Order: sequence, then structure tokens, then C-alpha cells
Amino acid sequence: MIRSSLLLLAALGAACSSQPAPIRTCDGDCSSATPHTVPAGGACGADADCAAENAVCTTAGNGTRVCTAALTGDCYMTECDGTANTANCAGFTCVTLQSNVQKKKGMCSLVCSTDATCGPRGICVSAGAGNVCMTPCTTDADCHNGFVCVAPDTSGRKACLVDVGDAG
Repeated sequence: MIRSSLLLLAALGAACSSQPAPIRTCDGDCSSATPHTVPAGGACGADADCAAENAVCTTAGNGTRVCTAALTGDCYMTECDGTANTANCAGFTCVTLQSNVQKKKGMCSLVCSTDATCGPRGICVSAGAGNVCMTPCTTDADCHNGFVCVAPDTSGRKACLVDVGDAG
């Protein structure tokens, strides 16, 4: 059975704005941040500022630089409500998904240009209007939280996403 998985990237570029408290701010100059102390969603100047495992300092939709949460194997299998105001996407973008079998509205991800942007266990795939990070997989057993293993673009690589097959 072939599954199709196109993403509707209406929310791409708008980072999830809900952040854990307290968040350290640095009024745009974060060069003096103590390495590995900035929490997910906190202002940063470089990847080394971020406390979470393999986290990166990325540009949020509002132009500020913030730390992502941990870039582990399952960070891209976190569901969000399809809006930019999602608490469980601190430091990530909530990507709006097309109507799908799993009835998921969105997933946390990062805008990327290469696999390196996605951390050691993520891949950068073409998804509609842009590229986003996803968790690579071989079979559905590699995915969790209701996501399934599909080929989201023409590269032939598979990633954990949703099935837009008979979503109705």
C-alpha cells in the first residue's frame, strides 16, 4: 500500500510562542550567554548556548534567535495543534498538516536546508513550500505517537509522518 504524505505548511516560519518560565533574555545580544545553560525557547546567540541534548539556536518566526528542545530521535514526532501558540513546541515550529488518517493537526519541526540542521537523528525533507526536519524510519515500528513511516518527498528516504490516504 502506498501512502501519500504532503504537508500544508501554513504555519511554517512561526515558531511556537509558549515558553517555559523563567526564560533568560539578552535584549538581542546573546554573545555573553554561559554555554549550555539556555532552556528550550530561551534567547540564544549560538548552538553552544543551548542546554538540551543536540539543541540548536534557530531563528523563530518573529526573527529572534531561540534554543530548540532536545534534538533526539523522537523530537519530530511531537503533535501540536497546528497553530504557532503551542506549548509543547518550544523552540520549534508547529507545522500544519494536511487532513490525515491520524487526525493530527500539526507536528513540531524545524525549517532546514540540510540534514545537519536537524541534529544527529533527523533528516531534512522537502515538504510543499519548504524543507522541514523529520525522524527517519524504515518501517512503522520505528515511529510512535501515531505517526507512520512514509516517503514524504521524491528523495526515496522515509520519515515518520502522517498518512493522508483515505483521510476524508
